[in-house]
Amino acid sequence: MQIKCSETGAKIYYTIDGSTPTGNSTLYTAPINISSTTTVKAIAVKNDKSSFVDQGTFSKIRDDIKLTLRNKYLPNYAGDGDETLIDGLHGTTNWKVGHWQGYQVSDLDAVIDMGTIKPIKSVSIGTLQDVGSWIVFPKQVEFYTSDDGQNFKLAATVPTKIDIKAPNAQTQEFKADLNLKTRYIRVVAKQYGPLPEWHEGKGQQSYIFADEITIE
Repeated sequence: MQIKCSETGAKIYYTIDGSTPTGNSTLYTAPINISSTTTVKAIAVKNDKSSFVDQGTFSKIRDDIKLTLRNKYLPNYAGDGDETLIDGLHGTTNWKVGHWQGYQVSDLDAVIDMGTIKPIKSVSIGTLQDVGSWIVFPKQVEFYTSDDGQNFKLAATVPTKIDIKAPNAQTQEFKADLNLKTRYIRVVAKQYGPLPEWHEGKGQQSYIFADEITIE
């Protein structure tokens, strides 16, 4: 991981232990190797003047699973890219900050390949609802399993527990307890569809926003 500063001649100091960096912290001289999820905090110092603390959390993407998206996310709501749903980063109710991946009209349809048949306790997916921004929880999320990646069997259906009229932005995790062995897990989040009559955008297609598929 690289750290850069636009101020010529400034020195960068950083920490990776959660502490606030100072001029006595580690001096940045070369890219940092990160092998696990880590929060990096850094400051720039020039002429004894220090910048505000800048920080970022970097997650190690699981290398034991592979994600295939059967339906593509919207380019304007790409989250952190193709691996958003398995990058370990969870979005907040402030969806403009990032980490959320958006889908409209098409359902979210993703397949996880775990490489080999493994015991699975549960699987879940995080979602967001902010009705004023046309973002609505899925009507339900369906979880399928397969040993060959071709023939999928429905293992669980989890309906939303929160009504579309619920005020304020909020998150919801759709979780299914599977307790079985499988290699492939398919996650299908079903669109709510057109916004209802009482909504200012009535008739327009709502969005699904998702952030992370978690397998235990």
